[in-house]
Amino acid sequence: MEEYKDRAGNNKGVFFVFRMIFCALLLGCGGLVIGYLIFGHVGGDFIEISKLLDPPQDFLQEIEETILGIRQIRQNILVSGAIGLGLGLLLGAILNKR
Repeated sequence: MEEYKDRAGNNKGVFFVFRMIFCALLLGCGGLVIGYLIFGHVGGDFIEISKLLDPPQDFLQEIEETILGIRQIRQNILVSGAIGLGLGLLLGAILNKR
């Protein structure tokens, strides 16, 4: 693995990776929360998080998810989290260039 050194010659490889991972996780979680706040409601009420996390157990629950659009909501929330994760990686890389 290539070592990253600052101008003074100090090794900063561990901090480089840690900062990137920290920023990615922080903004990824933030993206999930923002995605839930934007997309996680049906008819004015927020969908329970357990409904979003648990797959349908039988045919009736699958029909309910289809009618309510829970699959699409789940996908939108995950895309928001992925965008946050990508922005976190980008921010971590930018902060490491300083």
